Amino acid sequence: MREFSSMVVLRSTPKIMFHAMRDHLDRIAPSLSDIRSIEEIDRKSSDTGYEIVNRWYARQIVPAFLQSRLGAEEISWIDRAIWREDEMGCDWSIEPSIGQGAICCNGTTRFEPAMAGRGARALFKGSLTIAPTFVAAIMGPLQAPVTALAESIATTIIPSNFRAAAEAAAKLT
Repeated sequence: MREFSSMVVLRSTPKIMFHAMRDHLDRIAPSLSDIRSIEEIDRKSSDTGYEIVNRWYARQIVPAFLQSRLGAEEISWIDRAIWREDEMGCDWSIEPSIGQGAICCNGTTRFEPAMAGRGARALFKGSLTIAPTFVAAIMGPLQAPVTALAESIATTIIPSNFRAAAEAAAKLT
């Protein structure tokens, strides 16, 4: 398991950041260099907040030599989040289109007051686990280095995307 986190302080209120990230991901997507689009699939309100499901599409595609092994041509994932306004944040999980069931990624996002009330601190943390059997089935003896590389890339890209999304959300306000 690899843990990751990111924190960014922006000139916006926590409430504005919360609503921008919850409700306008489709408008934020063009600001993310490795994301082609974000599509909202489902939104349900409850007593405690909103349950939102989005599909994220990466700009990259699966290399041709891996497409048959992975059963996919594109890289995408489902993001399931429970947004709670009373907590100014959400709990989320990601389900990749490849390696379904073999890759587990989840975490939290929170927005807090910063800069003496003139800004917001956006906190993002999570963990990523890739089942060794999944990588072994694809890469054989290269399992350990490929797993380490995939975890390293994911735990760098995911926080980087969050930072870019938060910065773009702040500009929407």
